[in-house]
Amino acid sequence: MDRNKIEQAEGRAQQMTAKTKETRKYLRACFWNINGIRGLYNLDTEQIKFLREMEIICLSETWLLDEKLTPPVFLSDYNVILSPANKEKSLGRPSGGLAVLYKSEMNVTQIEITNLWIICHYKQKKASYVIMYHYWKPTEDIAFCIEMLSETLYTKLEQYSQSKWIIATLYTKLEAILMRF
Repeated sequence: MDRNKIEQAEGRAQQMTAKTKETRKYLRACFWNINGIRGLYNLDTEQIKFLREMEIICLSETWLLDEKLTPPVFLSDYNVILSPANKEKSLGRPSGGLAVLYKSEMNVTQIEITNLWIICHYKQKKASYVIMYHYWKPTEDIAFCIEMLSETLYTKLEQYSQSKWIIATLYTKLEAILMRF
């Protein structure tokens, strides 16, 4: 294939990509139990490429006590919503911690942040999404967490009934609970 044909094909691919971004009705998001925020700074080229394709990146078990996170350079065009980790003992690492990173040009608003979850709303031309990302430490009082989750879902589902909901967890015992909603 000669160089001119390659350049034409690349130009068509770029036009198609730009058009797809304008008209698509889906959201590119990933959910990752990172086991410490340091994992975000130690990625290979393929992992970085994958994350850069995401509009929203949800991280659990960040173990981050700070209320501020400066994303790595390759995610410098992302904003961050944080729910810091807790440290109950003087020794050992913190537990929990959530982060939602989203591309700066996105219309994302925070709905609710607790030590159990982050709920945010993303609105685009064709669709509206509510993303609820949560993590419960194994030591949490599960009955309390379920009650809080139930109350929050009933309230927020009414308020955002026109939006598509994405509820993500890495806590497998919740599967049966979420099926009720």
